Amino acid sequence: MKALAEYLVYKKDLGVHTEMFSDWIIDLIDCGAITCAKKSLNRGKIVASFCMGSQQLYDYIDNNPFFEFYPTEYVNDVNVIAQHDKMVGINVGLEIDLTGQVCADSLGHKFYSGIGGQVDFIRGSARSRGGKAVIAMPSTAKHGEVSRIVPHLTEGAGVVTTRGDVHYVVTEYGIAYLHGKSIRQRVLDLINIAHPKFRKGLMQAAKAKNYIYQDQIELSWDEVSYPQELEHYATLRDGTEIFFRPIKPVDEAALSEMLYSLSEQSVQTRYMTRSMSFPHEKVQQLTNIDYKNDLAIVGVVPGVGGEEIVAIAQYYLDPKNREAEVAFLVQDEWQQKGMGTFLLDYITQVAKRRGVRRCYAKVLPGNRPMLAIFQNSGYLVNVEFDGDVYNVAYDLIKDEA
Repeated sequence: MKALAEYLVYKKDLGVHTEMFSDWIIDLIDCGAITCAKKSLNRGKIVASFCMGSQQLYDYIDNNPFFEFYPTEYVNDVNVIAQHDKMVGINVGLEIDLTGQVCADSLGHKFYSGIGGQVDFIRGSARSRGGKAVIAMPSTAKHGEVSRIVPHLTEGAGVVTTRGDVHYVVTEYGIAYLHGKSIRQRVLDLINIAHPKFRKGLMQAAKAKNYIYQDQIELSWDEVSYPQELEHYATLRDGTEIFFRPIKPVDEAALSEMLYSLSEQSVQTRYMTRSMSFPHEKVQQLTNIDYKNDLAIVGVVPGVGGEEIVAIAQYYLDPKNREAEVAFLVQDEWQQKGMGTFLLDYITQVAKRRGVRRCYAKVLPGNRPMLAIFQNSGYLVNVEFDGDVYNVAYDLIKDEA
């Protein structure tokens, strides 16, 4: 919690309802981040069962009316916790298996601590209006020698939080949202936030247990680095905010849902066929890329089960001539909002920075909106019709004479 507190100093009107706290709370109060002014319950008060820290902490709370201590029967009551709007319950785990079971109290048969209020706050936060239940942990232990995300819990380890209760799992490599997901999706999401040097072993263990498809692509994670610098928020013409980011291997299910939601016309204009299936074998080729020769940027919005993909832009680079084929696709209900214009400009700018010499695309004659996007892009676009499709091309880097 101390590490988290460093990132909360610029927040305002935070409230606290917790089983215990330590010295970290002093700085957050003194800087004005914690006021409890907007709490749904026990407004204006920090509520806890106990605290543990330095003499400074004990002197700080002594006879301080800002603090109220209650028995755990009240503080840890799931119904009480759930009454707090936007309650964020953050708990830690010692290890989590690929299905989402969390051990937080033992190292194998050796007990490390008690279960505490983890399950209470996980369930209470999940029931809170706008709340979030989070399991946070480093991806490794023992100075990076051991993965905390494991194929199965260590023999003797107890399940403190069941796979059915887990919502968000966070490591330094990202966030996995597991609630309501299939075992296959859980496995892929957790491998995605494991330390890269353990991902291959986790993937192979998952295949051995038949948690995932046997043909699931295994990237060279020591060579493939997710380009986080390409993540970007943008506002469309109608004021909608969209999060654009590079595609991830875990996006297969979400991308598949988007592709199957497309109208026949959208399928035809993008794939030049009236009907097309999108099986696992094809979709995983789109989500497992090297981010160098191939790049895909997706537009995502919040959904009931996590992020929903509503658009995708791609380029496929020929490293020999530094020319890239570009393509983009927008879900029907998100069309005519400026999404295509943004995607083309964004992926073209990335290609230019990476030394791509020329971009090209093929457009069906009936796809006038796509042609307009290219022609209004600001680049010197050359369009030629070969009798079947329009061949669109534009230079990014002029050849030297």
